[in-house]
Amino acid sequence: MIDLLLVYPPYLAKYKNPPLGLAYIGAMAEAKGMTVQLIDMDPLGVDYNDLESMIRELKPSALGISFMTNMFSAARKVSSIAKQVDPDMPVIMGGNHASGLPDELLQINAADYVVFGEGERTIVEFMEQISKDSPDYSSVKGLAYKDGDEIIKNAPRELIDDLDSIPFPIWNQLPYEKYSDMVLGTGEERPAFSIMSTRGCPAKCTFCSSHTVFTRKYRARTAENIFEEMVYLYEQFGARHFNFVDDTFTIQKPRVFELCDLIIESGIQFDWVCNARANTVNLDYLRKMRAAGCMNICLGVESGDAKVRDNIDKFVTTEQIINSHAWAKEAGMVVSSFFMVGNEGEGWEEVEKTIKFAAKLHTDDAGCSIATPYPDTPLWHLANAKGWIKIKDWDKYHTSPHVIQDYVPVSINDKMNQQEILDAYYYVNAAFAKRKLQTKYGKYYYFNPNFFRQEVYKRIQDRGIKEFCQLSLKVLRGILFKPTP
Repeated sequence: MIDLLLVYPPYLAKYKNPPLGLAYIGAMAEAKGMTVQLIDMDPLGVDYNDLESMIRELKPSALGISFMTNMFSAARKVSSIAKQVDPDMPVIMGGNHASGLPDELLQINAADYVVFGEGERTIVEFMEQISKDSPDYSSVKGLAYKDGDEIIKNAPRELIDDLDSIPFPIWNQLPYEKYSDMVLGTGEERPAFSIMSTRGCPAKCTFCSSHTVFTRKYRARTAENIFEEMVYLYEQFGARHFNFVDDTFTIQKPRVFELCDLIIESGIQFDWVCNARANTVNLDYLRKMRAAGCMNICLGVESGDAKVRDNIDKFVTTEQIINSHAWAKEAGMVVSSFFMVGNEGEGWEEVEKTIKFAAKLHTDDAGCSIATPYPDTPLWHLANAKGWIKIKDWDKYHTSPHVIQDYVPVSINDKMNQQEILDAYYYVNAAFAKRKLQTKYGKYYYFNPNFFRQEVYKRIQDRGIKEFCQLSLKVLRGILFKPTP
């Protein structure tokens, strides 16, 4: 028997981060003397039958599930299997979706308990209660549950201000060799180790759901603590390539400079990727980061139209976006730029501006996604109020049509319907495709074996020849497509 089984359900995207939230919860529970098992189903190759057998063998006192919105059915399936094995086993759900809609999960009996907000201390206190003869769940902050037909939502839990106090994630229970990243500019796929160095983004982008767990209060680990984890991962698992998964890594310049100095002084050849906001960097800052191994910086642009950016509370100027891209390239970094279609106030005129603006930035890796109203985001509240949401099936809440077949955007906006938003997505991505392939595989990418291996053979292997041909036709349509304003 074990105390706590943590499960991350199957997920469709190939390049994925490990479930750090569960790995942190597991580490905190272990630090309190509990026995924990973490199962990330996809990279472990665990199917639902395997999971049932593992639950029967492990006999956990409680089972915790973390999931994203589009993993909803998979999370319910995991919960159902646990209940089939042991109807009395407490099932707890957490993560962004659960934190945004705890009442809904309890109403449909998807879970017995829901953790909203940061989960480390909440889970530990919950586990301490279930071990008692007369547990008192009302004392556990950050917990929601049902008492008969009544939904009880306890007071929110105070944030963990000292992030250094949290033990490192239980990487020894993660299939670390399965998490990989395509290193831009090299065409190589390398093992990737994710690190969360901050929590809470003070920005208020309307489409982002990060605040549902971490709030908007910015908290940061010290440079020493981050570097200690990097060295630990290097010594234990041979880690050299890191992905900082912070919403905005670059907010505190002195902290980042200190970390860069520690990396440089160590003499270890680390390389890493991070997210940044255009209004938080300058040339000296980026040069320092590059000297410490930052190969790739990811900048959220979202739209080439300033009014659309204002609508989504992006609060970065055209000048800041242009400068940040130019500085990053001058510093020697590969620059990734994130764009979207389908936000408030965006029609074909604004889509054309996005394409032209991206060309002006000379970004190495421009990507486009579809604005999707995730629970409890400002976009979600707006779309509900305006009647824009057309699909209620949570499994369909993907930002990319490449992940599921017969994809249709779940929402419209004030200028475009679902088909127009989908057409805009392929139109924009087709404009970005050539430069992206050159960044990945070199100027003459069509002579690079890795191009055919990753973009052709691997896609056919993963999705089948039929789906590959369908995708190729959609991209070709995007290239030939001429929008009608």
